[in-house]
Amino acid sequence: SYSRHRSRFLTIWCGTLPVVLVDALGWMTVPAVAFVSWCLFGIEEIGHLIEQPFRDEEALASAPALVSARRHYSYGLPVRRLRRLPPGA
Repeated sequence: SYSRHRSRFLTIWCGTLPVVLVDALGWMTVPAVAFVSWCLFGIEEIGHLIEQPFRDEEALASAPALVSARRHYSYGLPVRRLRRLPPGA
């Protein structure tokens, strides 16, 4: 519910931002709104990832920074390797 409300508010806010900025920025409104929207929606997506960072493996595949951090921090951890059993055992 909160997440949905935040997403809708952000969409409406970014949708009305050009109306407010057009008098001040003129043709620069388009790149300015694109940049601001990209930043804000990116922050919102980061918030979703922080709330549920490992919800599925596809989320990890789409977030290379998380995969990199996982590899980095698990590098020095001891790993117990199991021997393979001979066939028929």
